[in-house]
Amino acid sequence: MSRERASRLSRQGRKDQILDSAKTLILKHGLSRCTLEAVAIEAGISKALIYRHFSAVDDLLKALLARDYQPSGTDLTVKDATDFHERIRVGLARTFNYCGENSAVVHALLNDPGVAELLGPGVLPDPQAVHRVYAGHAAAAFKLPHDVAALTAYLMLKAATGAGEPLNQMDVSPDRAAEVWATFCEAGWAAVAERYGQKA
Repeated sequence: MSRERASRLSRQGRKDQILDSAKTLILKHGLSRCTLEAVAIEAGISKALIYRHFSAVDDLLKALLARDYQPSGTDLTVKDATDFHERIRVGLARTFNYCGENSAVVHALLNDPGVAELLGPGVLPDPQAVHRVYAGHAAAAFKLPHDVAALTAYLMLKAATGAGEPLNQMDVSPDRAAEVWATFCEAGWAAVAERYGQKA
């Protein structure tokens, strides 16, 4: 894009261009190479222009996460689900859809050990909170010991959050992936309950 054409972008258009360039940079070189100067070079704009939109790299990363990863608070408990089986289906469908086409950059941001420190407390979702909620629901639904419920919930959710990019390469829709994985998980929970659940 030429500088003359770039100068005609709206404020939102410029912000999106910068965020897209940051995403490209992170995917190509990793988060450690994502500086405002490097993003400006990737976007083909001046450093002064990028500073009109973002005063620091943490502001840019917050904006990128806000745009490309938007879970709602209801996903921790899936309050609109009537039982644990529906909670699994609804929660996994939302997880796969959140990852979607942005899975690679979201995964890079959420799994980089320096991001939480860089952005400060409360900015990133707490995956442990999600695991704890699902473990609590599972322990109650299947009368499981807490450690077994916690481990199984962790494995179920970790597999889902890390699957976005491979699923894109396989050309599998988020809805189809959620349907298949929820069916697999439900059978797994039943088997875990049979082996480890408290007998009446």
